[in-house]
This record gives sequence, C-alpha cells and structure tokens, in this order.
Amino acid sequence: MLADIVPTSYEVGVRNGGVKPGDTVVIVGAGPIGLAPITNAQLFAPSTIIVVDKSSPTGSGSTKWTRRTTSSPTRRTATP
Repeated sequence: MLADIVPTSYEVGVRNGGVKPGDTVVIVGAGPIGLAPITNAQLFAPSTIIVVDKSSPTGSGSTKWTRRTTSSPTRRTATP
C-alpha cells in the first residue's frame, strides 16, 4: 500500500490537482484507495473535503478519517 496507493494519490491527485489551503476537494470512493487521498489532501489544509461513495456514510471509513459532514445518494439529509 505504501509503495502504490499513497504516493500515487499524493502525486496524481493532490500535487497535480494543485490543492491549496482553503480549497474544496472532492474524492470519489471511500474504500482503501479513497482513504489515501483523504489523508494526503489534509496535508494541504483544504477547507472542505467531500467524499462521494455509494455505501452508507456510517459504514464508510471516511467519517473516521475526515470528521466532516457526509451524505448518502439515497438520502436527502446530511449526517454531521
């Protein structure tokens, strides 16, 4: 994992994406590969990280890693 997912999400996602403090970052997928860009994006202090995933927000690891508001495409309300 350290030799593939983490450096790829850093270079291709965060660095090439030009993430800066105060930006809004959207990450699609909250599985193991989606968690790496969440942690890498946090290094650049974005104001908001939005994670889009089909699974339930409570079953996703993203809520543990980001402590941000999550929502599900099947519900109309957000979960803080």
